[in-house]
Amino acid sequence: MSTSVPDFSQLSALCKDAEFTAVADAIGREISKLMSVDFDEVALLKVERQHLRFIYPAKLMEVGTIPLTTAGSTAVRCALNRRPELSNNFAQARHASIFEAVDLGTQSKSFGDSGKPIIQKMMTVPVVVQNKSVAVLQVCRKGTSRQDAGADFSLADLRKLTDIAALVATCK
Repeated sequence: MSTSVPDFSQLSALCKDAEFTAVADAIGREISKLMSVDFDEVALLKVERQHLRFIYPAKLMEVGTIPLTTAGSTAVRCALNRRPELSNNFAQARHASIFEAVDLGTQSKSFGDSGKPIIQKMMTVPVVVQNKSVAVLQVCRKGTSRQDAGADFSLADLRKLTDIAALVATCK
């Protein structure tokens, strides 16, 4: 049984000779395709001074930043430890949910009266340049329950996102 190698050519072209923030929207949308999630299930956060700032999706830029001293933040822990994380039980983990409350106006899933979808499963990987975290990529699956959110993320998914982060690290 052969495994297909992901085609990162589009992402590679986006990162070549481009500044990360300038192409964040295109990178976020390309990651959603590569990871087979909706485009509002991807987040890109850039390390700026002592904070993480959302640069994708754009609406989260308006909400604020996350201090690198924030205890319990998956993104902060990933940035500081420079280690990827995978949680297929994220909704049960203690985390700040303020960013989940933001209406992105892009919800492509239809939930009708079943309730507002929340992050059920999440992968977080650092973007590392010269042994220093410069950004964090997050990919999640949203739903009203774990089952509703779809398949669990696998270690292969985490490796793929780690490969994507290495490509994003080539941006200026």
